[in-house]
Amino acid sequence: MAFRVLETAIEPRTTVDAGLCWSKGERWKELLFTEEQPFLPGEAGEAWLRKKEAYRKMKAEGKI
Repeated sequence: MAFRVLETAIEPRTTVDAGLCWSKGERWKELLFTEEQPFLPGEAGEAWLRKKEAYRKMKAEGKI
C-alpha cells in the first residue's frame, strides 16, 4: 500500500486511510505483550539494544 501511494500521490502530504482499526483502550497491549509472547525476547532483544546504542553513538559522532 505504501508503494502504491508513492507511485500515485500527486502532491506532498498525501495520506491514505489503510482501513485498519485499533481496539479502544489498552487491551491490545495485553494481547501482544504477554509472558508467552514478549517483544524480542532474550538474545534478540539484547542484540536490538546493542544496535540501538551503536546507532546513537554514530549519530552523536556525526557519522549518520
